Amino acid sequence: MGRRRRSYGLRLAGAVWLPWAALACSADVPPSAATPAALAAQWSGLYDLTEEIIVADPRGLSLSGGGTTRRLQMRVRPISIPALGSQLLYLEEFPYGEPDAVRRQVLMALESVAGDATADVRVRQFTRKPSARSAGAAEQLSDDFESLPGCDLWLRHDGHQFRGGTRGNACLVPSAAPADYIDYQIVIGDHLLWYRRRILDLATDDLMEEVAGYRYFELEGARLYNCRVSWSPDQRRAMSREISAFDLHDQGGRARFETPDGRDYELELHGRDWPASPADASLILQLFGLPAGSEPLASSWTSSRAPEIGLDIGSVAIVCRPVVAETGEDRS
Repeated sequence: MGRRRRSYGLRLAGAVWLPWAALACSADVPPSAATPAALAAQWSGLYDLTEEIIVADPRGLSLSGGGTTRRLQMRVRPISIPALGSQLLYLEEFPYGEPDAVRRQVLMALESVAGDATADVRVRQFTRKPSARSAGAAEQLSDDFESLPGCDLWLRHDGHQFRGGTRGNACLVPSAAPADYIDYQIVIGDHLLWYRRRILDLATDDLMEEVAGYRYFELEGARLYNCRVSWSPDQRRAMSREISAFDLHDQGGRARFETPDGRDYELELHGRDWPASPADASLILQLFGLPAGSEPLASSWTSSRAPEIGLDIGSVAIVCRPVVAETGEDRS
């Protein structure tokens, strides 16, 4: 029996992320914003993600049923392997809370693109060989990776985001019979990661599998905190004054502020969504300098039921308190 071509929309991921991505400003941007270095800085980080299975493979190769979701984590960090280029990222993916159960490892070499109106950066992908060693740092295992012909990503800087994906049907699924190819599209932005992976029949273009991934956010489990920022010149607390106040939720809520001496900061609050913390066990506050690096300037943690959480770096002091106090019943 022949397979019928099907067309499915992205129910959740399309409704939540794509319109937001489409609103990005398309005005001219400084050339430095469209470089491999800019993409590497924006892409690096630890992501808590939800994958929604939109279409399951009818041949039963790898996925269960359409309409289900699974939670996973992705870590992206810069590494140095000169033989593969000057801008290199290492990506590993694993089930939520199981960093030792890595299911995917990819080296990504980022290169500038010249003379192409549809792309600013080319991302060459290298994956682990089937015969690769099972342990060791990525920097020491460059010989264990092989390139994926046809699976390069072509990304264009659009506003404050990089958007794009594979081209054509040359990214083949290994060992698939009959032959299939992968269509992979991704959006990388400020606190935004969205991707769609589709597997299609090479001969007929029938859609076999479709998975959408996006940053995890448990709206019903979030708790709201009010944060106040004080600043003092020369770290003298007697002269401190409040310069900013805002509300953050504890599911990775973020806010930016500027101090009177012209420094930019970003505050980030995590609760039960934090990957290394047992459920409902702790509250974690992190402060980053902007442009943000991969490591925070300062961090603090306390019990999720504590009356407040704060941190102090001398000239800047921050205190966050729940808008609604815990009652021992339902979370606020």
